[in-house]
Amino acid sequence: MFCFLDAGSHAMTVIEAERQQVDEILEEVRQLDALGDAVENGRPGVARRELRDLRARRIGHARPVRLAIAADLLGVSLPTVRAWADEGVLEWRDGSPRRVSLDSVLRVRPIVRELKEMGQSRDLLAAVLARVEDEATLGDRGLQTSLKQMRQGRKVYRRRQPV
Repeated sequence: MFCFLDAGSHAMTVIEAERQQVDEILEEVRQLDALGDAVENGRPGVARRELRDLRARRIGHARPVRLAIAADLLGVSLPTVRAWADEGVLEWRDGSPRRVSLDSVLRVRPIVRELKEMGQSRDLLAAVLARVEDEATLGDRGLQTSLKQMRQGRKVYRRRQPV
């Protein structure tokens, strides 16, 4: 009898592994059907949520990618991918410096494309790091609330931090 190891290092038979794969596909199909229903019935909020959930689930099931594949997807060299992973721009996976998470590659990919389109080619690491930090800062809910208040012309009071 053949066995596989799942994410938790539990032995799985071939039938159990195949059943798990079929269950994952059925869940994705269910989400796609719910997405189609939401679009047809004019419920964009539900559609966005279903898309986000489906994307997260699909990426969550993706295996970590080899550095060479990450380099190809990002259009950069292998040493660049290693440097970006060492700096935390890409996330190391599998406990070894040979694979990175697909999620981190997909998060960085549009940033790299945009920077390259703008002519940025030198010191791409610093530019990508700056952009990732900017996006994290702009994603802060407190900052978003303050900016919204400012745009509405409301006074925003900022407390001084004790020295």
